[in-house]
Amino acid sequence: MVQSIARRIVAVFGIFILCVGLFIIAVPAGLAESANWVLNPAGVAFAGSFRVALGIILWLASDRSRTPRTFKVLGVLTVLGGITVFVIGVPGLTSIVEWGTSKGHGFMRGAGVFAACLGAFLAWSAMPAKGAE
Repeated sequence: MVQSIARRIVAVFGIFILCVGLFIIAVPAGLAESANWVLNPAGVAFAGSFRVALGIILWLASDRSRTPRTFKVLGVLTVLGGITVFVIGVPGLTSIVEWGTSKGHGFMRGAGVFAACLGAFLAWSAMPAKGAE
């Protein structure tokens, strides 16, 4: 039951990541503008907590997904990414945003392509195989 709910959450979140990636490809400057809401202590707490929760959900959904090992690896990496957000804090995130925006729109579009591909992969992997349900 929990695995099925977790799998559905991952599928919805994958579609969301896909849409965000497509938005970044279309409007790369929007990524830098929207990143500013995270650059405060509350934003860091939310971003870190959200990543940790998503990593746990990926792990829980792994057994019912099409790619269980990949989901487990992504779950662990996502939890570690969430912890890293807490460790580097606002100054570190500010530096990363400034570095990313200094690379230009091509770099940000590349990040959008990565996000779109990751979102599509998550959504596809979380959907049940044909005839499985």
